[in-house]
Amino acid sequence: MTATCREVTFDVLLNALRRTMGTEISEEALKRIAEYVLNIFGYGSYYPDYRLNQEERNLFYLLEDHGFVTTHEEKLAFPRGGTVRIGFWILKKRFILEVVGREEDCRPGIAATSEPPASVYDTLDQDAWARNGAAGGSVL
Repeated sequence: MTATCREVTFDVLLNALRRTMGTEISEEALKRIAEYVLNIFGYGSYYPDYRLNQEERNLFYLLEDHGFVTTHEEKLAFPRGGTVRIGFWILKKRFILEVVGREEDCRPGIAATSEPPASVYDTLDQDAWARNGAAGGSVL
């Protein structure tokens, strides 16, 4: 069954970081990490990897090792050939809430937060991609 979770607050994230990484990292560093993560993700769950510098990416690898984030990759195909891969980091809200004993903040039966949302372009049929509308005029 899928679930959607409430937003993770600074206090919840900091508490989860303390429980999983508290012996490895100072309290001040944990606070900076919690603030940084919430600034990156905001109210969302996904962040593109290409926007991170190497130091930030290393932090995300550390967070991944402790279960706070995971990765997802999408392949985009260009009409004239070629593909590009875009990597995303996904904040694991359910895990964070479970670490601090707040599983009740996840409701079953809505959209899963561990899967990226379907692209609006994936829902369009082939007629929508035509350069000309049904009357032969411009779609724009």
